[in-house]
Amino acid sequence: EDMVFAVGCSGILYFFRASKFQYLTLIQNELNGEHTTSAIVVRIDSLATSFLWTATLAGSITILPLFPRCRPKHCLSRTLNQPVYTMCETTDSIWTGGTTMIHQLDKIDGHILRFWRSHTDGTRAIVLAPSTNEVWSCGEDKEVRVWNSKTYELVSRLKAHRAGVGATAHSMGMESWR
Repeated sequence: EDMVFAVGCSGILYFFRASKFQYLTLIQNELNGEHTTSAIVVRIDSLATSFLWTATLAGSITILPLFPRCRPKHCLSRTLNQPVYTMCETTDSIWTGGTTMIHQLDKIDGHILRFWRSHTDGTRAIVLAPSTNEVWSCGEDKEVRVWNSKTYELVSRLKAHRAGVGATAHSMGMESWR
């Protein structure tokens, strides 16, 4: 079933049935009222379930099992050493962006696999470009940076911005702009 999950700033989860624009329920998350900044749904086929990952300005990551049914009491929590502004899923991990670091986390339990300096000022957004397996990050340092998602090496730095860059998006199959 097509579901939409909205996470309130105070950590309350709202569940909606998308096909009928129907509000289903809300659950008080285990975030203790922390300001939620990012949420993604991650499917783990080997476990036959999906998880809702939420992140906060305090650096808390909460991993909530969703299917076959939501189990708020079975959450996993992790804390990073920085605020988390953004998350994205790659084929084998979750990437988070915060002040100046990117953290790569294990999809199953959220433990830190590696981390590195990504921007000289806040990493505001990250997105995977699946066709190239590159992760694009943008930051308050006026740069967009491109990372190889397998080797974690910096592939490119784009500096054509006059102000901090706060969002990224990816679209597959678009025709060239020119």
